[in-house]
Amino acid sequence: MMCHLGTQTEPVSHIHQGVTLSLKEHIEKSSPVLGRNAQYEKTSSLNSLPPYLVVQFARFGYKGANEWAGTSASKVKLIRKIAFSHTFDVFDCASDDLKKKLSVGRVRKKEQEDIEMERAKAALSREKNKEQGSSSSSAPAKEDVDTTPAEDVDMKSASGVEELDTGYYQLIGIVSHKGRTADGGHYVGWTLHKKADGKEFKDDRWCLFDDDDVEFVNWKDMTGGGTDLCGGKADTQIAYINIYKKITVPADLGHTLGSKDDEPKAVEGDEKKAPSA
Repeated sequence: MMCHLGTQTEPVSHIHQGVTLSLKEHIEKSSPVLGRNAQYEKTSSLNSLPPYLVVQFARFGYKGANEWAGTSASKVKLIRKIAFSHTFDVFDCASDDLKKKLSVGRVRKKEQEDIEMERAKAALSREKNKEQGSSSSSAPAKEDVDTTPAEDVDMKSASGVEELDTGYYQLIGIVSHKGRTADGGHYVGWTLHKKADGKEFKDDRWCLFDDDDVEFVNWKDMTGGGTDLCGGKADTQIAYINIYKKITVPADLGHTLGSKDDEPKAVEGDEKKAPSA
């Protein structure tokens, strides 16, 4: 999909706005009602979602010759800042039939996030009880708690389990270009290595592939400071192609909130013996 950058009078500032704009175009065709050629607006939409979505920024354009300024025709690079984040939502770009399907997956995703939140709260509560010495067992209790972040769970697809589309995509790769012209410059690649977990990784960690040099870079250093892949600076790397992976959720989450599956499991040695008669 293309992300148009707009015009000088109507600039685009966000990737979602640019992609939506690319789905609309004006065409000229014969009008049987008017009896002549007329301008029509053509609007496209998505009927299905691919497993991977590639968004190309329309960074390179063509500038015609200007006799008054004494310049010849040439290719140009647009450095306008186009903001984008870790995820991309295509719900507004979907057809009406697809939106109905996505609505089901989005509700299921919210339920999954609620389950993960309840599990995290339960784990934190049991951890506090341990610290307060409420447990009678000297051995550390083994918790059967899945604390995997919701976004990571979404990206997994268990074999034989039906998955529902949500309309959300996770940014996993970027191709960026550095230079002021379309005929020169330098391209590098970025790939998502580890997502932030709030423990070992406070921020998403990415791999930067610059020819033979490979290094780890935090997300905040890619979108601010000396380098801002969103654009706005002429002599730095600017995103040219974004690669996204579809986020899905299991059709059946296995249980609902408040069920027995969310209750703390008994640990051997913690059972209290009933008083003897």
